[in-house]
Amino acid sequence: MSKNQKKPNKLKKNNGFSVDSLKPKSEFDGWATKQGGSHKSWKKRYFILVSGANQGNNKATAELYYFTSATAKSAQGVITLNERSTVKEQQVEKKPGLLIDTGSIGSRQFYLFCASLGEAEKMAKSLQSKIQSLKTKPSTNAGENTSKPVQNAITASGGAGTSAAPANQVQPNTAKGQDGIKLALESAKNAIQFMATEERILEFWQIWTESIPSGAKEIDVTIVINSDMSQLSWRVFGPQNVLIQEMVDFFWNVGAPEGEIDRLNDIGGLINPSTIGSWIDMSTKGGMDGGWVFPVNVSMADALKACDEGEPLAKLDQWTKTHNASSCITVGRDMGASPPPSN
Repeated sequence: MSKNQKKPNKLKKNNGFSVDSLKPKSEFDGWATKQGGSHKSWKKRYFILVSGANQGNNKATAELYYFTSATAKSAQGVITLNERSTVKEQQVEKKPGLLIDTGSIGSRQFYLFCASLGEAEKMAKSLQSKIQSLKTKPSTNAGENTSKPVQNAITASGGAGTSAAPANQVQPNTAKGQDGIKLALESAKNAIQFMATEERILEFWQIWTESIPSGAKEIDVTIVINSDMSQLSWRVFGPQNVLIQEMVDFFWNVGAPEGEIDRLNDIGGLINPSTIGSWIDMSTKGGMDGGWVFPVNVSMADALKACDEGEPLAKLDQWTKTHNASSCITVGRDMGASPPPSN
């Protein structure tokens, strides 16, 4: 890299949310030691509780951001709370602590402990009080016009091995406060019978659709299905600056390991793609999966950095060199959800 060449901007979790920006809205702030996601190490973090600072939907939520210091410029992560979340006081690592169950898909749980019993009780009561208020908080008026109409199309596949064939184009919105993308997704969902009876899958799908910003004309959404509509893949692509924050929040909300979100950060910083995307898969057998993808043309050496270390990577690396495969047109990863079982 030359001296005049700028280093790629790193994709950051909760970019723009600093301690200073959240402190005026804080309903609780304090220190606690938190257990990591993929690596079960314990790290001291500064927590700030705010009401829906990063939600672009009508759901009543609260967010517990955590930072490496009380002056940090960017959050390390966020725990999103809703009316189904629970907080219990209990001993953690033989110290006064809390167990936070987000109530999201997979019932992700967070273990924290505090320096004293008083601090643990204060934090628990603040979170419990906030969750209780979410159970009665009214949502935004659904009739309020909060976004511009967007025209989009849903694409479907006739089965494995066939090329994608366009379905009828969904017309721009005819209902106030909703855009074409959301209407198209809702229409496609209603046409898939098993989604109406699988509550867990439907919730997973709803959280994913909430990560798609309303009124963004640059976004493309597709759905690919097999011939008997028993397996589905939903995909969204758009500009990095439009999708990244909501996409990272989606992975946090469904309980993706912190290590996977860090990997998204690292690969994003290395490649710095202009277009990014996320996907979710589901099947009639109840399986679900999700991940991210960068549709880019990069060197094979950079693309392979998205892979886990081990024998499979070594074999793939050797294969690419043997066959002179020097570039890659798509980079992505599974984010650690439960994959749909094959039929």
